[in-house]
Amino acid sequence: MNIVTKKQMRGNGFANFILNELIAISKEEHCSSILLEVNESNLPAINLYKNFEFVEVGRRKGYYRNGDCAI
Repeated sequence: MNIVTKKQMRGNGFANFILNELIAISKEEHCSSILLEVNESNLPAINLYKNFEFVEVGRRKGYYRNGDCAI
């Protein structure tokens, strides 16, 4: 599933809301983990995930068309 916040809508708390809901639903469903994938150059998303205490567990080198890695 891809979830994206339009650039002009960023900074309004939508991503925080969506991630909070995802975490709550995952807990209700007794999920033991959540895996996220992000382009290494997407610093706003990386910082969001760090604020939720997600940690990097691996990289896919050259995953994106422009040669960027997926974290």
